[in-house]
Amino acid sequence: MKPEITTLYQQSAKVKQIAAALQQPESKLHVKGLIGSSLSFVVNPLFQEAGLPFLLVFNDKEEA
Repeated sequence: MKPEITTLYQQSAKVKQIAAALQQPESKLHVKGLIGSSLSFVVNPLFQEAGLPFLLVFNDKEEA
């Protein structure tokens, strides 16, 4: 059975590293290199696991 892509992203070491950084108060991150819908697959587990709210800022509406 093939694992779902969302499960692969949830178990990713990089996603866990981003989640740990977001747990720090007043933390600021710059994430680049995500193409297409990969941003959605990365942000989804972050929203599910985050204990604190966070804000995503994009350069323009096309990126968002």
